[in-house]
Amino acid sequence: MGAERDSCFASSVLFPNYDREVHTLDLAAVSERELDILCHSSTEASDEGPQRLLVTTLQRCCEKQTGREKLACGVKKLAAFADRACSRDSSKWNDILSCCSQDTQNCFNTHYLAQVKVYLQVA
Repeated sequence: MGAERDSCFASSVLFPNYDREVHTLDLAAVSERELDILCHSSTEASDEGPQRLLVTTLQRCCEKQTGREKLACGVKKLAAFADRACSRDSSKWNDILSCCSQDTQNCFNTHYLAQVKVYLQVA
């Protein structure tokens, strides 16, 4: 019952993310800093669409043992991301900027991935 009450309260207040830190990340070029933030125990992207899909994809790298392994995983996932996001199988978001019909990686980097807001739960 407590979680339901907290959720109801949070959705009704002026600043529903009052108990979270907001970070703006440049996910067009993954670094150890971004991965450290994304590997926080409860992190979520603020926007629906490719940002949320990429955050979820990059969080799979958090299982790697070393920072170097995490970074290599993140770089690999980012390189394949635009193609995956534009695949016909991906119905999780609507490409309102038509990046999938342009220079895909550059369009994604500029319009979708340069300023991604993520929320971290504050302990």
